[in-house]
Amino acid sequence: MELLNATRLAVAWTQGLAADGREALVVIAKGTFELPLDGGEARLAERQRPLLIADAYDGEPGLSAPRREMDFAPPKPFCDVLVSGSAHVPGGRPATRIKAGIRIGRVCKTLTVVGPRQWQPGGRHGTGAGRPQPFVEQAISYAAAFGGSHPVAGEPARRRCYPDNPVGRGWFPREMATAEIVGLPLPATEEPGRPVERPDGDYRPMALGPLGRAWPARAAFAGTYDERWQAEVFPLLPADFDPRYFQAAPADQQTEHLHGGEEVLLLNLTARERAGFRVPTLEIPVTFFAKKGGHDTVRAVIDTLAVDTDAGCVEIVWRTRRPLRRNLFEIAQVLVGRLSGAWWRARQQGKDYYPSLAALAKSRQAAEEHD
Repeated sequence: MELLNATRLAVAWTQGLAADGREALVVIAKGTFELPLDGGEARLAERQRPLLIADAYDGEPGLSAPRREMDFAPPKPFCDVLVSGSAHVPGGRPATRIKAGIRIGRVCKTLTVVGPRQWQPGGRHGTGAGRPQPFVEQAISYAAAFGGSHPVAGEPARRRCYPDNPVGRGWFPREMATAEIVGLPLPATEEPGRPVERPDGDYRPMALGPLGRAWPARAAFAGTYDERWQAEVFPLLPADFDPRYFQAAPADQQTEHLHGGEEVLLLNLTARERAGFRVPTLEIPVTFFAKKGGHDTVRAVIDTLAVDTDAGCVEIVWRTRRPLRRNLFEIAQVLVGRLSGAWWRARQQGKDYYPSLAALAKSRQAAEEHD
């Protein structure tokens, strides 16, 4: 199968399985855009980031905070809205606590960002939160959110963890001695109106990046893999598998698929207190050409919007899926984007199309070198 890319985006395809076991062809297009802060439309960057073939982490994979998920995912039921970067105090004036967040579509998420602080002795539970120090800029990540994991005494191979965020900080099991907790850092983020006050408490980890694949909020959609599944269904997905498992963002960072033109508002996530931009109005048509003749065109939808405020860019992923009757060999070509009428006429006549004499010469040279 030939993949034709008529865009400036990074484009690829992968295969997946439908619920009934049929193969499906998934086409992905990712664009990297400059991040405007004045409300303007995001513009395509000169340098395009490649498609990620594996999940990216802040440190050791699986044991550190997820930074970005691979791009080769099946279509998502909703659009993930993700942010990586830092919170900034308005005007650069040091503060101990501020609000930061993002708004687009039905996503309106705010978190409290707190300056550096440690657990100290005292309080009703023997350990209390120390007074936060002023800050100007604070990284936002699940590594800095409430959570954590600790080795089990006498069993170094085992760890006790906070399931909703095993890579965070500030959480400690109830049986842990106060002396072992005092002086260790609290999380840098909190849920508004619910401050972290005790190390063994049940607090919601607050960040704007992707969730770990095995964390409860996602694992709940993964389905049941029991003996019956192994005997009767494997290698297909279980009947209770929910495609929302593929959503990397938490539920409050998911919105309807984007179409372009939507307004994104950022609060204290850049040097400006309030910044914003519009999602680019860029349509990505995908045309599938069957080997037996005929073609059909669909419009890929945006199912991932990833803002990197520190790098000053936005990554947008368009995706579509084509169920296959039998297998991949029934598709001859896939065109992503639009080509000229001359290309279409040449294709209908069974001819090769070259947009210029230079392209023709280059093609002939390549053929001669191959021979």
